[in-house]
Amino acid sequence: MDKDILKEKIKNYIEIRKNLWTAMLGLFGGITALAISTINNPLKNVFVIFGLIFLIFILFSIKFTNEEINLVIKKMEEAKK
Repeated sequence: MDKDILKEKIKNYIEIRKNLWTAMLGLFGGITALAISTINNPLKNVFVIFGLIFLIFILFSIKFTNEEINLVIKKMEEAKK
């Protein structure tokens, strides 16, 4: 593949990773605020559980994105040889 195309892919994956980290931090803050709130609503627990499941999904997405970045970097190194 062309070196410029690989550089663009890396930039795109880095941007995706930044957005995922931002979403994770915002979601974590929201879950924490909801969990320690004094509202005694059974629906609160459902939202906290769904939030934690979504947080785990985001963490796996970040891991996948890091793996994709490493694959593209390896392709770039192989193209140099």
